[in-house]
Amino acid sequence: MRINHNIQALNAYSKLSKNQIATGKALEKLSSGLRINRAADDAAGLAISEKMRGQIRGLQQAEKNAMDGVSLIQTAEGALSEVHDMLSRMRELAVQAANGTLTETDRTVIQDEINQLRQQIDRVGNDTQFNTKKLLNGSLSENARNRSLYGDILYSEGGGGLRDIKIDAASSLPAGNYKMNVVTDSKVLNMEGIDDTYYTGLENFLLSPDTDLAAGEYKMYLEANVSSDVTTLDLSKSKLEDGNYVIVGDEENGVIYRAGKDGKPVGSPLGKATDLLGIDASEITNDTKFTQSTTYTLTVKNGDEVVGKAENISFNNEEPINIYKVKKDTNGNYVENKDAGNIGLTVDFTNTGAKYVKRGGALEGEPYHSFKIDKLQRPSVILKDENDKVIAHQFVDNDRKFIEFGSTGITFGTGVVKAGETATNIVVRETLENASLTFQVGTNAGEVIALGISDIRTKALGIDKFKLTDETSASNAIAIIDGAIDKVSQVRSKLGAYQNRMEHTVNNITQSTENLTAAESRIRDADMAKEMTEFTKLNIINQSATAMLAQANQLPQGVLQLLKG
Repeated sequence: MRINHNIQALNAYSKLSKNQIATGKALEKLSSGLRINRAADDAAGLAISEKMRGQIRGLQQAEKNAMDGVSLIQTAEGALSEVHDMLSRMRELAVQAANGTLTETDRTVIQDEINQLRQQIDRVGNDTQFNTKKLLNGSLSENARNRSLYGDILYSEGGGGLRDIKIDAASSLPAGNYKMNVVTDSKVLNMEGIDDTYYTGLENFLLSPDTDLAAGEYKMYLEANVSSDVTTLDLSKSKLEDGNYVIVGDEENGVIYRAGKDGKPVGSPLGKATDLLGIDASEITNDTKFTQSTTYTLTVKNGDEVVGKAENISFNNEEPINIYKVKKDTNGNYVENKDAGNIGLTVDFTNTGAKYVKRGGALEGEPYHSFKIDKLQRPSVILKDENDKVIAHQFVDNDRKFIEFGSTGITFGTGVVKAGETATNIVVRETLENASLTFQVGTNAGEVIALGISDIRTKALGIDKFKLTDETSASNAIAIIDGAIDKVSQVRSKLGAYQNRMEHTVNNITQSTENLTAAESRIRDADMAKEMTEFTKLNIINQSATAMLAQANQLPQGVLQLLKG
């Protein structure tokens, strides 16, 4: 018998300590509901569980992403629904305008509504947004023609008013080099009290605030120059549209047909040659083939003084027309002087009013357009291209910190602007790129759905220029609008298909999240019944170990009996 070391007590204590540690773990599992509370509980299981938790949280966010995508698509599709309604109304108006019972005035009124609908479609295209992202202006399409600024903008010394010049990716500005300048005394157009605004149909004027024209009253005259490839034919009084024609018959018997590619008559006769061409019967020769083409001249006058001119222009010009300064030729006639620069006035021939829009031929009377120029003590910022053509201008109040330059997509910050301040070398470049939206609908990299949304503004739909001037043009407009309706339908169908796909994606993510959560639960969560059984067992063992430790502590007392003997 030994008294220095109570081996039985040490053994009982060891077992009791182990049981208490196991009991603590059992209590921890029962308290937390988790089988794995620390890496030591199950190192491999913890690693697997944490990866699964990352996947689960990723799937939960992916589900939110997909729902956000559905919301975005619904926003775009709702706007397109309105565009469809407007296109249907435009088609209805075109069908109405194609009816021969309408007068020219009736069609002018119809054209006014068409123009308003165009503006609204463009507004929808430019302003429909989701979380500040513009959806329908083409900036999110698969083939987006995005604009960006290239190089360093050069600001004038001592300025500070013009700064932070930027451009929207969906800007419609052509690629090129632009410049901006400031004037504090601004010239402005004034149409108040003018009742001949549409005498030429050129209602879209743009006057640069820094024009050299003095304040006063002006008139712009429109002159048609009708020519033929047959020099013996005088077409100055022609009532025909530009095109290829052939005369069948001589003198009084001569009638005009449209000419096919082979020069032979096509369709029904258009009328007598003398009536349509306004020439003497003696000038009519059988089988005369000719091509008519028309250009126009714009002349700006201040009273009797010619101050500006634009020559050899057409109603089909894609860009606004510059009016140039003038000089006298050798015959003493005023002609445009491009070398001297423009007068700061442009006219948009692409959106002229219906009344005087021609597809060639002589004009009736001497159409003109009156306008006034006033002077304001208000600062303006002017945007011009490299040819000094005014593109846009904007009044600037010095208490504003951010200015948007009309529909150009140019924005800039302002301090206190000063007269003569400039910003040059504003180089706009155009790049073709895939700017589709990507929705992260999976938990791993690359698990995305890409969606491109086409431009639905009037230019992209091809409805920005047609005019309802007569039955023929109105009939042609019906086909143009049908094409636009088809394009919008394609965009809406695509959005609908993607919305269905996204909703199926949400359902799939929900199911995947459920299954993955169940798998992770089997690894990480505690089986409460099993853990309670284990705890009960350990609790009993702890009581037994405690009792045995007490008994073991009494064993050395046997030595006292030996010592007594």
